Amino acid sequence: MANCPNCGQFNNEGQKFCTACGTPLEVQAPAQPVNNAPYEAAAQQPVNNAYTAPNQAPQGQTYSQPVYAAPVAPVVDESKKPLSVGGFVGTMLLGCIPLVGLICMIVFACGAVKNVNRQNYARAWLIMMAISIALGIVLSIVIIAVGASFMSEISPGFFYDMY
Repeated sequence: MANCPNCGQFNNEGQKFCTACGTPLEVQAPAQPVNNAPYEAAAQQPVNNAYTAPNQAPQGQTYSQPVYAAPVAPVVDESKKPLSVGGFVGTMLLGCIPLVGLICMIVFACGAVKNVNRQNYARAWLIMMAISIALGIVLSIVIIAVGASFMSEISPGFFYDMY
């Protein structure tokens, strides 16, 4: 049990700070016997003062410092660079031109461009166009079939009876 030297507050054993004012308390560690036997045994052994550096060359040979190469800038593969916003928008606008866009996208998709991203975009564009055309054909057939069945339900004189 220790009293605070600053405010006189009574504090429990082992506390590092006063609970009232926060002043650091001096904690007295219990005295433990120190075992110096390994150090005393080492002190009695003779000391070898012949120090050799780890990089020291054997006698008769000269030591040369290793030569390190200068850091090299990382090599950036031009074909893997991301497509810029302008390049992406330009490719999209080029695809909107009816016949020229289709021809350009076929050329881009076949690998005439060095940028892999533009090549993949052209492939995706062609796939989406093929899906759109297929859906357009299917929907046209469905609309024609529904229209034909609706027209067959109407009697031939339906329009003539209106007047």
